[in-house]
Amino acid sequence: KKSKTQRMSLPSQPEEFLDHPRPVHIEAPSIQAEVDEYLQLSVLREAAGDYTADVGSIKSEIKKRRAKGLVLTFWALVFVTVGNKIFQKLQTVPMYNYPIFLNLYTNFIYIPLSFAYIVPMIKYGTFITQDQINTPKKVFAVMGALDSLAGIMQIFAATYLSGPLVILLAQ
Repeated sequence: KKSKTQRMSLPSQPEEFLDHPRPVHIEAPSIQAEVDEYLQLSVLREAAGDYTADVGSIKSEIKKRRAKGLVLTFWALVFVTVGNKIFQKLQTVPMYNYPIFLNLYTNFIYIPLSFAYIVPMIKYGTFITQDQINTPKKVFAVMGALDSLAGIMQIFAATYLSGPLVILLAQ
């Protein structure tokens, strides 16, 4: 068992990277991998008589596509966050006298749904590695307790404060 101060050391020589154990993750391909794939397709297109673009334009096209995805993800996150705050306020209007019930109900739904994702990913997926499973859970328990406390306070705030004040309180 590794001690808390002992860290996994990285290889010092480039040749050692090939034999170094890596976690099994499905990672996004690098820009160079996408360029190589595009160039392979370009060779086929060139054989058919189509135009082949240079590597610089291919890289800029890939970067633009990734930037579009990042902007789309940002706006989706903003949309979901705004919807979350609106519906949080809307749920507290008819349940004005029952904020403690709302807290309990939210936590009893949140915890099983979280484990409904984590347990299958540990058993059948590759996103959660053995190193991540072996990580001490104490830190995550503290983070979960603080997140739960923040959720409790947000429900109380949404119940007794007006809409704009709830948004400012989170800031």
